[in-house]
Amino acid sequence: MEINWRKSSRSGAINDEACVEVAGVTSGVAIRDSKDPDGGRLTVDGDQFGRLLQRIKGEHSTGSERGRRGRSRSGGASRSAGSVGE
Repeated sequence: MEINWRKSSRSGAINDEACVEVAGVTSGVAIRDSKDPDGGRLTVDGDQFGRLLQRIKGEHSTGSERGRRGRSRSGGASRSAGSVGE
């Protein structure tokens, strides 16, 4: 099955690789680093992806340190949704 990867229209120029790419897959939504397309990927179900987007948008609008650094204020790592690979 061919996977059609997409990146945000807000990510910059077409060749701008400083972003993530997403693709719809049978098990939900796959996410990968555009700088390393052959590397690992994270797969989450559609509900998890929706919650991830809501959280990112909320933290972006509030300028939360937690969103920018990926760590909680207590210093622990953020929880990860989904599984690696597919």
